[in-house]
Amino acid sequence: MYFYKLQTFAPEHFSEEEIRCFKKKHSFRGMPGYLLHMLLAAEKEMQNIAYDRDLALIYVSHFGSGDQTPKMIYSILDYPPEQISAGSFVYSLYNTPVSYLTKLLQCHGPALSLAGDKQILRTALITAQSYLENHYCQEILFILADEKCEFTDLIREKFAIRLFIPLKMFVLSATAPDGDDAPDLDADAIYDRLLGKTDDGPQKN
Repeated sequence: MYFYKLQTFAPEHFSEEEIRCFKKKHSFRGMPGYLLHMLLAAEKEMQNIAYDRDLALIYVSHFGSGDQTPKMIYSILDYPPEQISAGSFVYSLYNTPVSYLTKLLQCHGPALSLAGDKQILRTALITAQSYLENHYCQEILFILADEKCEFTDLIREKFAIRLFIPLKMFVLSATAPDGDDAPDLDADAIYDRLLGKTDDGPQKN
């Protein structure tokens, strides 16, 4: 599979004005910052790529929203159901980013959210390779993102887990993209490049 368009998006990548205009354009209200950041990054990255509508999405994270999910759990423990915010519930769900991304990019291919420990990246890449080899889709937008918050700061301090901070995004394709010197790699080779185990990683565009 061909691996290209690797980009890293730190929170400071976007100005407050860009975020304000993006929210207004799509009528996003009350959305947590990490999700806004992910959606805006995806829109900017994909607007210069002529992708098919069967584009697949794979979102990989260790914890999803490390801020919203614990808050939701505390709310369930501390308050009766009628006092729990519906918005807080929606944004605590792990599948919410993929749902928004599918609508934003108007794509109709497989959409998958994967969460797990140290092996989740390798598992996700093997899944992507299977999708392409079995012709479930021709291209995959692959997103690695953990939310930077108090919870994930604690995890990084206490455990040897390499979190997906800042957000990374790239495209995997069954065929070589036009005008892009994309390497043809298997899941293990891409895994090594993403973790910096090779010196000849893909060029950032």
